[in-house]
Amino acid sequence: MSASQWQTTTVGKICTFSYGKSLPASSRTDGPVDVFGSNGAVGRHNHPLTSGPTIIIGRKGSVGEVHYSAAACWPIDTTYFVEAKSTECDLRWLYWLLASLGLTDMNRAAAVPGLNRDDAYRLPVLLPPLDEQRRIADVLDRADNLVAHCTQGPSVSELKDSLMRRTLGPFHSIEMVELGSRLSFVTSGGRGWARYYSATGKPFVRSYDVKMNKVDQESMVLVDPPNNAEARRTEVRTGDVLLTITGSKIGRVAPVPESLSGGFVSQHVAILRPNDALNAVFLSHYLSLSDGGQRQISRLQYGQTKPGLNFDQIRGMRIPQVSIQAQNSFAAAAGQLDTVERTYSTRLACAIELFSSLQYRAFRGEL
Repeated sequence: MSASQWQTTTVGKICTFSYGKSLPASSRTDGPVDVFGSNGAVGRHNHPLTSGPTIIIGRKGSVGEVHYSAAACWPIDTTYFVEAKSTECDLRWLYWLLASLGLTDMNRAAAVPGLNRDDAYRLPVLLPPLDEQRRIADVLDRADNLVAHCTQGPSVSELKDSLMRRTLGPFHSIEMVELGSRLSFVTSGGRGWARYYSATGKPFVRSYDVKMNKVDQESMVLVDPPNNAEARRTEVRTGDVLLTITGSKIGRVAPVPESLSGGFVSQHVAILRPNDALNAVFLSHYLSLSDGGQRQISRLQYGQTKPGLNFDQIRGMRIPQVSIQAQNSFAAAAGQLDTVERTYSTRLACAIELFSSLQYRAFRGEL
């Protein structure tokens, strides 16, 4: 149906924003009813405030955030709510409409964020017939389900953890060796690299570029490195492992991918170069395990006023003595999981783009 046949109106003429009601945690009795705040469900109660499916809009705090409850619920006093008896519109259509209006940008309070419902009421909207509302809601629900489907299931990180534990077997029975016996080289970056920052050149890895088991290259800076012994000492290679050794994010670890080979690191990042008995991907993932390397790193920090890892502490850390064949098998499987993750990330991006396009067109009569 053409939008030319839709009625031009305002939000305030098609629905009423009712005020939520206070329900402190101390006054709640655990039960089957969701309690909603401005940022979503915040608890449970034994009876509802509303009489059926409800749209919840953030009034204070998470201003303008829009949530939907398929069942009767209790919206608290930081919210407005809309239910079937306060509108003649299809409730799912109205939910998607309100979510598309940019209510999060309508904060009028300076100290405490707040949404004035009169401001929301004045927003112009196009009102299609009820049957068209239901069709639009169905299209957007399906697109939203597609996005949700792309985000379901265990994360790749969780799958790698499981794979690592299967590779190692029970932790209590693992034979351990000092990490230093499996490294050919340990160093960290030097100071003063900021003067070499350049629009073009080699990648330069700072501590906050190092995430768990990957290096974030989105905001990485480049350097035009000097031709000296210091630069050659701190040049990274594919197969190295990077470990953050100072700062608030100490202990983050990642293998060096091919795209960063020939790059450099800051003084807050250590370069661990495995020998032939140690696979870099295996080492990185073991050091990232909460009950593996991370537990050891935490113990080394206990009682320190200025957190940091020195080279002797790194060499003294203990890692599982696992055959290089088993390590390589783990790394190959982890690589396959990374490929799957990239595929799903691409699908998720496409699904989100599709949903955004449909939502934009839906309320302009272009579906």
